[in-house]
Amino acid sequence: MKMLGKGNHGAAYLMPDGRVRKETNDWREYEAAQVLKGLNLPHIVRINECQEYLDEDGEKHYAIIEERLLMGANGIGPKRKDRFMSCFKQSWADYFDTLSADGRLNYANYVDFMFHCIRTENQKQCQNVFRCFQQRTHSTRMTAMYHATCTAIITLYRQSPFLEIDMNSGNIGFSADGQMKFFDIVRTP
Repeated sequence: MKMLGKGNHGAAYLMPDGRVRKETNDWREYEAAQVLKGLNLPHIVRINECQEYLDEDGEKHYAIIEERLLMGANGIGPKRKDRFMSCFKQSWADYFDTLSADGRLNYANYVDFMFHCIRTENQKQCQNVFRCFQQRTHSTRMTAMYHATCTAIITLYRQSPFLEIDMNSGNIGFSADGQMKFFDIVRTP
């Protein structure tokens, strides 16, 4: 198998049948994959199989078999993904800081606030942040990526309130038909 990349908890390999075998020691990622196995969800990688095994030292490891995603499509490559994720996070952080300064929030950080607003589909908060995002980007492609990200977060929450996307531009891929998808999903502790 050809190695596609390495991360903090393992590596991903291209299998002969075109799918990806992700080997990891992260039980949170494995548990998330078990929940998502066999589901076809919008903007979330499709998981085909989940396996547990012991390495030569008797340490538990996991294999997740999933669809292969392209790292770029439709003119969206690493730089645009980085810019998107930066603008997405910064828009939420700026809005959070504005509300926090007024003493109107009791969240630990903007990420908790963001997940809460998107998951509960708080239209007012989401629209305010979206306006901030549009002012930063002025791009229809970025707008589509924003909506895809919110859809992925809502979809995961509806599937299980304990699943969360690792919000990193390197975890954005594209299916063969060009749909933006996230592929590093974990179970929150």
